[in-house]
Amino acid sequence: MSKQTGAYVRWLTLPLLAGIATLLWWQRYQESLPPESLEMLMQREQIPNAVIAVRTAKGTTRLRVINRLAAPSEDQATTSTQWPIASLSKPITASVVRHLIAQGALSLDTPAITWLPELAKTPDPRYAHITIRHLLQHTSGLDQSRGDPMFRADVPIGCAGAIAVSLKHKLRAPPGSRMQYSNTGYCMLGEIIARITGESYETATRRVLGVKRPGTLLLGPDAASAQQGKDLSANFARSLGAAGGWFSSAATLATLYALDARDASIPTLTTAPHGDWYYGLGWRVWPKGQTYRLTHFGDLPGMFAAAVAYPDGSSAVVLMDGRAKDAETFATAVYYFLELELTQAQNEPSLADEPPL
Repeated sequence: MSKQTGAYVRWLTLPLLAGIATLLWWQRYQESLPPESLEMLMQREQIPNAVIAVRTAKGTTRLRVINRLAAPSEDQATTSTQWPIASLSKPITASVVRHLIAQGALSLDTPAITWLPELAKTPDPRYAHITIRHLLQHTSGLDQSRGDPMFRADVPIGCAGAIAVSLKHKLRAPPGSRMQYSNTGYCMLGEIIARITGESYETATRRVLGVKRPGTLLLGPDAASAQQGKDLSANFARSLGAAGGWFSSAATLATLYALDARDASIPTLTTAPHGDWYYGLGWRVWPKGQTYRLTHFGDLPGMFAAAVAYPDGSSAVVLMDGRAKDAETFATAVYYFLELELTQAQNEPSLADEPPL
């Protein structure tokens, strides 16, 4: 290459590289700005569809659908679309447990080994000290240093595999001493629910929570109904059980969570707080002066779900058919927009009647 040709190439390359650098800087700058709307937040993560359900303290509901697709498609969401909700299943499981506690079937301090005698066959005698409270508040001490047993490649995916592999290892910490989110702990709660009631976890949950309408709340998808989360097979979803297997609509969940949030036992303080929040009995609890806010989210391939709820019986839920790169950061922003939706709904003069369960 001649000197003249080399100079010519450099003359073309330098502006090109400068342009690319400027474009990348501008993209990162735009991403650093707070999103102005939930739609903008979804656009950043390339999430096409969402359904929002808001339940006011007066018991009325507002539904809103976000379809970012340019043209109508069978993949667009509607207010009746069923969605996988992943870890938003945990407040449902916790609600059933608290109902059983209220009925006297067990207590927060009941050792889990009472209903799970297999805990006596582990290599760590501290399993005998795990209580219902510890399982609800993610303070059981179950070890996840080798990865979440629910999703490990060398273990069958789902609750059965998670429990089986967990019982082969010692606890990572004494029960009650630290918080570590545990899908396995909620799998154990699902098994306890089934053994106490003598029913399947799904049947017991629907009965205890008063869910009677067919197709309203299902463990796994209903093949006869429209559903999002198509990245998940039916067997995969069902295998997640009490920790993450439920499918439902946004309206149904807003109703369930609004009713659940009135339970004054939820914000029971854990022995292992985590910064500005802690896990109560099934929800994250964020103290706010004399009251508190409840939140939870769930994400799996192809879906994201989040909810906020208050002790006055108001709640907001969003279900999306896409997954964010950083779930925790994304959830924080989503909670903010759900609260805006809730504030707006509280100030509207009239809304639709609450759908029955």
